[in-house]
Amino acid sequence: MLGVILDLESLDHQDLDLTHLRVALDDWNIFASTNPDDTASRIENASIVVTNKVIIGKTEL
Repeated sequence: MLGVILDLESLDHQDLDLTHLRVALDDWNIFASTNPDDTASRIENASIVVTNKVIIGKTEL
């Protein structure tokens, strides 16, 4: 299973421990930020998507 974090930079201010999250899935793609034009391609094979500020709408899904 693949997990994707689209905007870690907006979540982590050097105060998050992602250890448990990282071991929950076999593979993670972690991006500091994501432009709207890149959202669909970054999440297309993901089982789990974590986002803070990136908007995921019908087009991206």
